[in-house]
Amino acid sequence: MDFFAGSGTTAQAVLELNKEDGGNRKFILVQLPEKVDEESEAFKAGYENIADICTERIRRVIEKLNGTVNDNNRKEEEQTELNLTSPSVPILSMEREVKTDLGFKVFKLSTSNFKHWRTDVIESEDDLHKMVTMFDTQLKNSDDGTYRDLSVLYELMLKSGYTLTEDIREINGYYSVAGGKLVVALREVNQSIVDEIVKLKPQTCIIVDDLFAANDQLKTNTALQMKDAGVEMVVV
Repeated sequence: MDFFAGSGTTAQAVLELNKEDGGNRKFILVQLPEKVDEESEAFKAGYENIADICTERIRRVIEKLNGTVNDNNRKEEEQTELNLTSPSVPILSMEREVKTDLGFKVFKLSTSNFKHWRTDVIESEDDLHKMVTMFDTQLKNSDDGTYRDLSVLYELMLKSGYTLTEDIREINGYYSVAGGKLVVALREVNQSIVDEIVKLKPQTCIIVDDLFAANDQLKTNTALQMKDAGVEMVVV
């Protein structure tokens, strides 16, 4: 774990060592989005902060380890002074065929996707009415009036005790997490989807309340089906 990731040399070293000996070492990098000097070669190349440079470096290292860097990319790297691959840690030969997980995820620290009831701003009946109206839905809307599935999904995973590295599969608009232990419905809920989820028998099923669209009958029946199947149903 590297709390001062910089340009991502730690990630490169781990990836290359895994490639060399077939290991499965993992890395966690933390980097504040510190802005780069506008006169620097990094800024001229399109990188506004150090975190962006780190992400791009990891991506390029993985491309090279996979042998997928094309000639155009290689020429672009040669033409810029922005060095995203450390000369002290050379890229390894691709002669050995080793199956290694070369994926990585990038997360940005943000506020919750869920609204919080704030009593400190309620000073009148009108304020209370506005707060109640705002909670017609628990989820915040993004700039385009929707919320992003993955952002909400990862938040719910963390709150449910799962890690950010769990395997995730999308099935007909809902998500299966950690080999089916957790199912999260964020887009749509109908009887067919409920029947599918019940057959999967997850430990927990999380459903966004908005999806029931005031269909109390479906909501009640879903709760009963989940209970009969031994599935913990959580509505948010």
